[in-house]
Amino acid sequence: YRYLVDTSSIRQTNPTVYSTSSGENLTVPRSTAEGAATWTGEGSNLTASDPTFSSVTLGAHKVAKLIQVSTELLQDTGFDVVGFMAEHSGRNLGIAVDAAYVGGTGTNQPTGFLQTAVVALTAATGVGSTSGMPTGGTVVGADVLVELYHSVIPQYRPRSSFVMNDQTIKVIRKLKDSTGQYLWQPALVAGQPDTILGRPVFADPHMPTIGVSTTPIAFGDFGGYFIRDVTPIRFERSDDFA
Repeated sequence: YRYLVDTSSIRQTNPTVYSTSSGENLTVPRSTAEGAATWTGEGSNLTASDPTFSSVTLGAHKVAKLIQVSTELLQDTGFDVVGFMAEHSGRNLGIAVDAAYVGGTGTNQPTGFLQTAVVALTAATGVGSTSGMPTGGTVVGADVLVELYHSVIPQYRPRSSFVMNDQTIKVIRKLKDSTGQYLWQPALVAGQPDTILGRPVFADPHMPTIGVSTTPIAFGDFGGYFIRDVTPIRFERSDDFA
């Protein structure tokens, strides 16, 4: 499980994680419109202001890896074969679930956040836009990131993160301000993510590459993305299967 979490970039953005011991559907309430608080004089009646609720159903999907190992190899006491397989499987499962967290269809797998995220900014197509930041149009260069940053309401920005693939990160890291200073800020503490515009950046290989009609950069509070774990993860062995 630890290797699964370490392999998934989206897990590191602090999403909301539910752990359940069984896999029946889990209904999670969601507010689609908030009510308003109002100042009210002493002895005056309160005015009702109800939020609008909907719900999201979190199902359970199975992801697995099957490994066949010879009895002779397992009897080799000079190497922890089972431990190696657990580590290897954890990484493979982490890659599989992370791909679903980003672009999953919701059919026999989780629904990825790109399926329902709002497209906050459509940059101009043309020169630079198919391989780097747009160089023509109303929003160019690093201004794309600024526009995207301010498309999220202020209450969510302090907990928000950027997510993009490594090819996009290479483009972003080369951006400079008018004095020639890089906008990208390396992390000052080992193990912490680098930042841009003061917010952490996570590299995820499953994000689309910069190009026409793609969404290569995501920004938001990933606490609003729910992940459900049905625990414990099973690691089983059969000497009779093969």
